[in-house]
Amino acid sequence: YASAEGKAGHALFDALHTIISGQTVIPYSSGTKADTSDALAVLDEDPNNSANVLTVYAQESEPKSTFGQTTSWNREHRWCNAYGIDSQGPSYSDLFNLHAEDSNVNSSRGDKFYDDSNLSNPNYHNPAHIEAPLCSTDSDSWEPPSSSKGTIARSLFYMATRYTGDAVNEPALCLTDNTALIASTNSYMGKLSTLLAWHRA
Repeated sequence: YASAEGKAGHALFDALHTIISGQTVIPYSSGTKADTSDALAVLDEDPNNSANVLTVYAQESEPKSTFGQTTSWNREHRWCNAYGIDSQGPSYSDLFNLHAEDSNVNSSRGDKFYDDSNLSNPNYHNPAHIEAPLCSTDSDSWEPPSSSKGTIARSLFYMATRYTGDAVNEPALCLTDNTALIASTNSYMGKLSTLLAWHRA
């Protein structure tokens, strides 16, 4: 990271982008070689049970061997696939954006952006899902467990720095506070100010 030393603003952003671009890309799924599910089985391994993974939202330990089963765990995209990734390129299988998650809880989050839940929203739920007692949700956002908020925020900062649309088959991802921009027709994700607060906390 020497080339980023002493820089700030756009110059720092550009330097970091150059440093982290060109990573080794593994397949999202593959029957013949290591893919993202294999990687998550290692990266998200339960330190108290090497046969299991720890999920982030549900905070459950689930057997590695049950990956992809309806009632077990699968891969969660923190930066929603629908918001510019579109199942393409290195961003789709980037391990900084993936974690092991209970499949039911993953479906419950859907394509909601991250934010502090609005208690006055008519669709406010706490817990967000019966299997995710430390999460809450409202009409359009998802609030993860406090213990994972900083990690999630930093992974989204990484995605916005790594993917700027300057290479073939790569999106131009952007974090925003204008939640009206967050839609499947573009590449915005949020909520930026909340993510910054989670990072600082």
